[in-house]
Amino acid sequence: MEAIDLRRQLEEELGDEESQEEADTPTTAEDVDGGEGVQLPGLRGTKWIELSALPKAVFPLDVRKFLSENDVSLAAHEPMRVQLNESLDVTSWYVPLMNQADALAKLQGKSLGLLRVQSRALSATQAQKMVAQTEVVLPDGSEYVSLTNVPDGTTWLDVKDFFRGYNIVCGSGIQELRDKLRVGHGGPQGSGRSLTKKFLVRFTSSMEAFNAVQFKSHRPFFDRRAMVSLMFCTSENLQKAEAEPAAEKDSD
Repeated sequence: MEAIDLRRQLEEELGDEESQEEADTPTTAEDVDGGEGVQLPGLRGTKWIELSALPKAVFPLDVRKFLSENDVSLAAHEPMRVQLNESLDVTSWYVPLMNQADALAKLQGKSLGLLRVQSRALSATQAQKMVAQTEVVLPDGSEYVSLTNVPDGTTWLDVKDFFRGYNIVCGSGIQELRDKLRVGHGGPQGSGRSLTKKFLVRFTSSMEAFNAVQFKSHRPFFDRRAMVSLMFCTSENLQKAEAEPAAEKDSD
């Protein structure tokens, strides 16, 4: 009975919120900027919820399994999305659904691993903003791993040596991002700050990527401790990468 009452309460609250926004919320690209009426993700039928406080080393397969075990069905026509911070770590997961209230009721107080997952509904306006600021979760096996907190002079060959024993996709499996991150170093208070490069590394399978995240993060990389995380990126983000596929191919 408590679950039914909670579901009804959530449906009423969400219904009131959506009715207030419905008249002002654009549902197509034409409404937003005078385009050709291309439907925007997250609108017209699809509802979104945000999941936060998940374990850091969680994979899309883990999230899908978590939802399935709690009888929550994803909207078939939309992929999940993630919010990344400057260090390329996932801070939030966004799940497309057809019934927000039902999903929120089923996920209330549920845990993934040892952590209790926090969930909240997104309004249509929030969903529209979220889509513009997040990354698409690629199909299983298409994920990238990010490598950060490595010296500014790091080359793709250094990255390949660091992941020795792991199967990296030949050709363009190692890509360097143009934007760099300035981090502190030199003691607990960070007496100095220096640039660190960011790399995207694509492995031949999800298991290879999973093992890299599990066993290579925080391992020594010259005078640093490398940070290895699961990375999500769209084709737009890959255009920001600087790759050296020719040199890599020559070495294989």
